[in-house]
Amino acid sequence: MNEHLYSLIIFNGNEEIGRITIKKEQFVYGRNEVEFLRKYIWISRQHFQIEIKGEKEKKEYVLTVKTNVITFHNNKQIKRDTEIFINSLDVISIPIPKTSIRQNILFISKDFEEKEMCCCFYTKYQIIKFIGSGSFGKVFQIKRKSNNKINAVKIIDITQKKKSEIAQRESEVLEQIHHQNIIKKYETIQSQRFMYIIMEYIEGLTLEQYLQLKQHHTFNENEIKIIIKQVFNAINYLHSNKIIHRDLKLENIMIRGKTNEEYKKLNIVVMDFGLGKILETKEYTLTKCGTSNYTSPQILQSGPYDGFKTDIWCCGVMLFYMSIGMFPFNQEGVNSSLMLRVNIRNGKICHQKEFNMISLELQDLIKNMLIVDEQKRFTIQQCLNHEFVSLKHQKT
Repeated sequence: MNEHLYSLIIFNGNEEIGRITIKKEQFVYGRNEVEFLRKYIWISRQHFQIEIKGEKEKKEYVLTVKTNVITFHNNKQIKRDTEIFINSLDVISIPIPKTSIRQNILFISKDFEEKEMCCCFYTKYQIIKFIGSGSFGKVFQIKRKSNNKINAVKIIDITQKKKSEIAQRESEVLEQIHHQNIIKKYETIQSQRFMYIIMEYIEGLTLEQYLQLKQHHTFNENEIKIIIKQVFNAINYLHSNKIIHRDLKLENIMIRGKTNEEYKKLNIVVMDFGLGKILETKEYTLTKCGTSNYTSPQILQSGPYDGFKTDIWCCGVMLFYMSIGMFPFNQEGVNSSLMLRVNIRNGKICHQKEFNMISLELQDLIKNMLIVDEQKRFTIQQCLNHEFVSLKHQKT
């Protein structure tokens, strides 16, 4: 078969090193098959296989890893000989030894090339690096062709109704936001199948990543104060404009920087508004969303909840983790989602010994942010006015 079936675009980090056009139904990626890969001895001779199954309109692309070398599909590790169905814009990644970067292989089907790559997005921008993926879309670093400016794009498949609604909502929320501690949106481009949300590219680490590099995986209280004031200011801006985030967590807050000196400035940016929502007149919402460790008691119950107070709960969980390096409701030695839910509903803070070692002012702020009764839980204004945030000197 000589017909062009699909393409692979290969990057080492953010540098494109080659493109392969595949014309056969079964292709093996590796040093034996691809000439320019032979110098990369950390790639196996036969690393992975892509096989086409089905007929014309019902073609399916099946990925199978053929090596014991660690390999990822959309940031999830794949075991050897496991078959996985892949789609256009999926990324297969191979870690490059002794570095923090990966070789990323971007999969593009012929159908995608013909129907999608003529879209305005691809005439204006070039994809240069895979950043990550979630349940609602994939994020890439991109370069604007006219001026080489680096941006980021979130690409969401809008052929599914739920994802289409989420994409539209995220775009609308970002359109309303202009704040120094919140990611900037530049434009939205939509095709029949995808929505492309173009945003500023934030160079740096998430709070979660930065904490992993620190001793004891915690911040001292001076650092916490610098960070949380910025987070509170961002949330105050959102809430003042009737916007709720609903997925505030360490992974969704970036520290800008390229060097250790820049990181020490702790300049933060709130991002990922996939669950964000603009409220009309009512403060209550029904959608159950968020991440398990950050789930508020009201999310666990059926019925409406206060989205503003849910954001406060999530910030309280973040504040607790930044202070002692553990989540407040995860009981040590107990790996049970049921126990986690019970502790959240009861507001039972675990790790009490470690919690008692932080300053009384910080303890008080966290306790008021993690009150089970959302009517009694702090508002964002109360958080900003709390003595811990306004104190000049903190315990380190």
